Amino acid sequence: MQYQGAAFTTIVDQSRIWLVPESPAAVVAFLRAQKVPDFVDSGGVATGGVGGHTNVWVLTATALRSFGADIDRVQLEQSVAAAPHGSYVRADAIVVWLPPRDDDEHVSDADHVVTLSRRSPSSTRHLVVTDPKQVARLAAIFNALPTALGGPSNCSLDSGVSYTIAFSTTATASPDFVVTAGICEYQITVHGKPATGLQTNALTTAAAALLGIKGSGVFSP
Repeated sequence: MQYQGAAFTTIVDQSRIWLVPESPAAVVAFLRAQKVPDFVDSGGVATGGVGGHTNVWVLTATALRSFGADIDRVQLEQSVAAAPHGSYVRADAIVVWLPPRDDDEHVSDADHVVTLSRRSPSSTRHLVVTDPKQVARLAAIFNALPTALGGPSNCSLDSGVSYTIAFSTTATASPDFVVTAGICEYQITVHGKPATGLQTNALTTAAAALLGIKGSGVFSP
C-alpha cells in the first residue's frame, strides 16, 4: 500500500495480519524479547482501547543505519489486539521518503549577501551579512537542508517569533532565495516562486547565533 501523506512526504507501508492462539500479553512479551538486527525499539509499548480497557498494544522499532538523504526514517511497527480466542498481530514495514530538491533550489556562488531578520512581539533584529566566509557557511547550511515532512503546525506553540533569511547577489538586489521560518509562518521561495519545503532548524539556529540570540525559538514543520 502506498499513499500520499502530508504536504512534503510520501509514506510506503507494507503490512500483514495474523491470528494467533496466544494471549495479547504473551504475544507482547514474545515480541519484546525479539531484537530486530540494526533496529532500535522505542523503549516502551504504546497502548489504546475504549471504555477504560486496554485492548491494543503497539511496539515500534526504527532502523539505525542511514538510507541516504532522501529517506527520513525506516520503521517496523507491530500491533497486537485482543481477539475472541487469542490475538490479532499486525506488522507494518514503513518507509518515509522525501522528494529531492530541484537543482535550481540551491544557493550558488553568485549570491554574496545574506540578510537576516528576526521578529518577535517585543523586538526586531536585522543584520546584513557580507563576510564571504559567513555567507558561504550559511549557503552551505541552506543547501544541505533536508526536505520538510510537512503537515499542520501546532499554532498553540507559536510565540510570535519568525525569521526571514534572504540570499542575494548584492545588498540592494532582489533576493534569489528567501526563507521565512516560524511555527505558523513558513515559506521557501526561489526567484519569487514557492519552492520545496525544507526543515529549516539548522539555518534558523545559525541565523539566531549571528544575531546574538541563543536558540532560534522556532522549529520546522
